[in-house]
Amino acid sequence: AGLQLRDGRLLTVLSDAATSAVAVWEVLINGGSGAARGSPRRVTEPKARSGSIGTFSVGARSGLRLSASSDGKRVALTSDMSHGDIYVARFDPRRGRLLDTPKRLTTDERGSYPGAWTPDGETILFNLGQSGSQDIFTQSLSGGSAQPLVVGPGDQLLPRMSSDGQWVLFQEPAGPEGSRIMRVPLAGG
Repeated sequence: AGLQLRDGRLLTVLSDAATSAVAVWEVLINGGSGAARGSPRRVTEPKARSGSIGTFSVGARSGLRLSASSDGKRVALTSDMSHGDIYVARFDPRRGRLLDTPKRLTTDERGSYPGAWTPDGETILFNLGQSGSQDIFTQSLSGGSAQPLVVGPGDQLLPRMSSDGQWVLFQEPAGPEGSRIMRVPLAGG
């Protein structure tokens, strides 16, 4: 699993089987064929548990927990804990590396999982577990608390921005018949 960036790079989180060290890797992808161009390259160096990238990994329940802003200059990762926390770092798309140590964005202990960024790259959409279900919240990089966007019975999952930047698309499991794709205005409602 991975996160495809607009410039053709695929970011993924991998663990070294020998050392259990975790790092973000990138692979250049040929847009026409979808095949890899060249060898994977490590974007981050694993470090001791000090708030650095070494404590980040893949979420076991629902796959990769990595999100990038539309311009590719910021990434959000989930900390590998009993619950997910979202950390944000500036990213240099030209050199393919983090520019600073990821900083914790969410402060809730119920499990936060990044979904998408607003078009301005200043707010992240994410899932937050509440009372056994997942709802969609927003969190500004400038501070403040998480704000609910879609809260309802059952789960509202995988928030993504529409191409025009006006709508938040999300998945709502509908039981045995599968899932529905729903939408809500970014402004709420």
